[in-house]
Amino acid sequence: NLSFENNLENANLKIASILGQTVFEKQNLSGDNLSFNVSDLTKGIYIIQVSDGVLVFNTKFVKE
Repeated sequence: NLSFENNLENANLKIASILGQTVFEKQNLSGDNLSFNVSDLTKGIYIIQVSDGVLVFNTKFVKE
């Protein structure tokens, strides 16, 4: 789950491996709380990027 202070409209979410390979993508997301299932991802470090066309948010997470 990702929470934002403001509602996003038509945002795109991308999850990439630490090597830069895109492993998950969703488009046209809206709202201030985004949920997605990462159970299919293998253990490792990933980078999440959320973009709404104006702002870009990047963060890392570890799947154990």
